[in-house]
Amino acid sequence: MAFNFFIVYKIYNRKNWARIVLFILLLCGIYALFFKKDKALPILHSLSIFELTAQIIAAILLLSKESATWFSERTRKIEEMVAEIGTDKI
Repeated sequence: MAFNFFIVYKIYNRKNWARIVLFILLLCGIYALFFKKDKALPILHSLSIFELTAQIIAAILLLSKESATWFSERTRKIEEMVAEIGTDKI
């Protein structure tokens, strides 16, 4: 649970790697939910499906064009700051 909050925090801070990690975790969750051998209690299975649905929606939003623009905006700002300072002062 703490790891999920960490990933969400890093996504909020526009870390592109966190977006990729979340997508990989989503794929692992899909595999675990549908291909595991043991069956959980029905309420736990329902919660897992709800959580997986929320993760799928988040992944779709994070992989959209608008999201890519939002993540690249940070990179553009850093490049502008470096250009203002000049590479000889770094």
